[in-house]
Amino acid sequence: MRASPLVLGRLLSALLTLSLPLGLARLLDPQEFGTYKQLFLVAQTALLIGQLGLLQSLYYFLPRAESGRGRYVTQALLGLTLAAVVAAGLLCLAAPRALHGLKIPLALLAAGLLVSALLEPAFTSQGRAGRAAVAYVVSDGTRAAILLLAARWGGISAIAWGAAAYAGLRVAALAAALALGAIPVGPIDRRALGRQLRYALPIAGAALLWVAQKQFIQYAVAWRFDTAGYAGFAVATFHLALVDILYTPVGEVLMVRLGATEDVAGRLREWQGAVGKLALVLWPATVCAWLFGDRVLPLLFTGRYGASVPLFLLATCEIPCWIFPVDSFLRASGATRLLFCWAALRLPLTAVAVLAGLALRGLAGAIVGSLLIEALSRAVLLVRARRELGVPLLRFVHGRRLALTAAAALGAVPGALVVERWGSGKLGLVLAALVYGVGYLGLTACFGADVPGLRFRSASRTAPPTPAELA
Repeated sequence: MRASPLVLGRLLSALLTLSLPLGLARLLDPQEFGTYKQLFLVAQTALLIGQLGLLQSLYYFLPRAESGRGRYVTQALLGLTLAAVVAAGLLCLAAPRALHGLKIPLALLAAGLLVSALLEPAFTSQGRAGRAAVAYVVSDGTRAAILLLAARWGGISAIAWGAAAYAGLRVAALAAALALGAIPVGPIDRRALGRQLRYALPIAGAALLWVAQKQFIQYAVAWRFDTAGYAGFAVATFHLALVDILYTPVGEVLMVRLGATEDVAGRLREWQGAVGKLALVLWPATVCAWLFGDRVLPLLFTGRYGASVPLFLLATCEIPCWIFPVDSFLRASGATRLLFCWAALRLPLTAVAVLAGLALRGLAGAIVGSLLIEALSRAVLLVRARRELGVPLLRFVHGRRLALTAAAALGAVPGALVVERWGSGKLGLVLAALVYGVGYLGLTACFGADVPGLRFRSASRTAPPTPAELA
């Protein structure tokens, strides 16, 4: 199984996902746009917490199960359905004040997303990356179409009910996949259920803490500012969600491939390949955001959000942290208790850093506080993940490849600056971006900073390390 179809599907999904807030920012005023962002913030929180580690368990058990895969799928589906019922009930009883008038569609949206969350992971964990990619693209395209039409003709209330309808369509798609046998099902097995829960529950606890830590800044901003202020913050950090669209499928495929690999050399090769793929995209994405962000952001979201530009440039500093999918590596290694313990420590650190930043420097301070904790977390988990293979840290992260990729990303900057200064307006911006892209790819080829699937030199440069090299 290769990550390429899934990554390609998620990149196409990224374009569709990007078109949605761009369109809504023009169709809604800042107050309504902020309400929309809070609606999906709450639904996404329910989705992430309500998975209970069951989806992640599929990536662990299905590649290892030669038979009886369906029982793990059935057990996960039952758990998700129960969580969906509980989440819907809680949201009906205690919806946030800003969303009180939308609590019914919010509850339906959260429940539908939870039940249907099984769809893509069930394909990916069986090695069917192409089907998962199609599901992602069709799903995100349908969501964008429904919500844009709803915003055009009915405002925020229509958006909420359109989102609930979208979640219902996902549930219908999952039911069809189950009925047609595209996703296996089987009888519940008590022993298998016990193994699955022992693996999943620590992840569920870690996920609860991770969501609280990761989204703490969003809830803190929503509490401190009105919906218009929250809209400005959401625009400034919108590109971080796009990074996750690449990061998540690479991490998912890494878990599956590590589960099918026994030897140290093979596991190291899979890990380095995932890091290389992420760096190949995220290094230049970071540089481009700094180069062009002050002109692109108002162009995408209109001049009403010009004040978000400095926050956007600051939030971009977090992107390089995401080249290391250490959480996926540790889950594939079964280190779920470690993830839970670290998440329990990281949450109070985040709360202190974000609240202190808000008090001292407002939104900019909150972003810096969140960034510092994210960088610390990646460093701690990276050191721990390296110990799983017992190789030196520099070899584990493939420092030479990362350095060459970073050099290519920075080396393409001068040409882009020259073209941008020579050109003007949107045309100059487009030409500068094209020159940067060509320059980056050319330097990448010259430096030989290749990754599996994108080799610019001979395959011998990416041959598996020898036992002596691993020592």
